[in-house]
Amino acid sequence: MPQPAAYHGVFDFKVGRRIPWGEELDALERHLDTVCARLDSAPGIEQYRLGGDLSSAALHFEVVLVAESEEQADTKARSILGEAIRGAGGAHEGLLNLRAESRAKSNVNAWSGLRTPHWQLRSAKVTRGAS
Repeated sequence: MPQPAAYHGVFDFKVGRRIPWGEELDALERHLDTVCARLDSAPGIEQYRLGGDLSSAALHFEVVLVAESEEQADTKARSILGEAIRGAGGAHEGLLNLRAESRAKSNVNAWSGLRTPHWQLRSAKVTRGAS
């Protein structure tokens, strides 16, 4: 039986929406604060780091979590990130398998379809060992 170990995941996203980001309450930074607050309270993530370029909305998430295999760590990280994104009113593409992705709905209905933050996964990699 595999022993639990630390895994490091790197996920790159492009975040956009149909209408441009606005100021203050309508800003990308505010949405990211909400996603991070969800991750702060999410069980299973040991630590995370968010970086990127806000002007181009290219984001880089790094997560550390404990799992029994690389596959389990990848599935767990994708699930937790997806919950945080949907919990903050966003939608995502490419994060889950097609069946799960088609069923995933935002948990917050405060955004109109034009204002819904849309996270498109650009790359993902999970490796054993925390960095």
